Amino acid sequence: MSAYNTYFLWILCSLLLLLNLDSADSCPKKCGGIHIPHPFGIGKGCYLNPWYEIKCDHNTSLSVSKKPVPVLAVVDKEVVGIYLEGSIIIKNRITSKGCSSDGEDFESLLNLTGTPFYLSPSNTLIAAGCDNTASLTNIEPSMVGCKSRCGKKNHTPTQDFLEGECFTDYGSDENCTEKSIAKEKFCSGIGCCEASIPGGRQQIVGVRIDNSTTAKGCKVAFLTDENYLLANGSDTQRIHAKGYVTVMLGWFIRMPNSSFFDSLGCLTTKKYNIAKQIEHATTFGIDCTCDYYSSFSTYGRCECTEGYRGNPYVSGGCKG
Repeated sequence: MSAYNTYFLWILCSLLLLLNLDSADSCPKKCGGIHIPHPFGIGKGCYLNPWYEIKCDHNTSLSVSKKPVPVLAVVDKEVVGIYLEGSIIIKNRITSKGCSSDGEDFESLLNLTGTPFYLSPSNTLIAAGCDNTASLTNIEPSMVGCKSRCGKKNHTPTQDFLEGECFTDYGSDENCTEKSIAKEKFCSGIGCCEASIPGGRQQIVGVRIDNSTTAKGCKVAFLTDENYLLANGSDTQRIHAKGYVTVMLGWFIRMPNSSFFDSLGCLTTKKYNIAKQIEHATTFGIDCTCDYYSSFSTYGRCECTEGYRGNPYVSGGCKG
């Protein structure tokens, strides 16, 4: 392909992107009270590409409301929040065992392969119920799981005394009571337990409850970005009745080439930092940066620079 044809193709792609952004101004901005920012969108021509399509759907199995709710079409999951910093919160089914009167058990699996979405390390594995051993499946590089035990936590008089009075090397700790109460509230293995997931961009993960346990009763396990306390983490029937938890996903922009990023007029962070060293960057109107994470299929993420706010994925979307 000649240099002229390459230049012409770049101009054509840029014009198409600008036309798409113009049409995005008339696109629905909300669904079910949830703000839908570009590159996500509702309706043809409103999203950057099919990975970011949001359907305003009445017929989602996890919604108790009769109102339409946003659904991330590529994984068919209800959305409860989209954040331009690179995260999206979805609803996901809970893994359960021995909770239904009909004997039906459920094992959840979240498969994000082939998409620009991945499981955020902000999520935690929670397991609740008597003698419940839960683990994650399809996750690399190590095995993750935890076990919740039956009964209540026993305290010796010495432990009770130490938990009631906290001292530092320099005297009493004024926040002692709050710290002790907080420690007692979180899932620590009695009634419910929790485990951190490994870092990295995991794209497929399941939650499984061990079938070898002999203890009866309702057991649940799930991944979530929520903070679960002992008070609500150990009430397995109530959790099962809810049916879902929220999970945080990370996301990137994924494009076959850099034309979309070029159309935004942003600098890379490296070039932006160089510009700041030469002269204050706002002098040049540098309102956004975009960084690429792959030289093969272009993955990138953009943000407004210091002193600007708005949507970096829309040309001129960052305002000072």
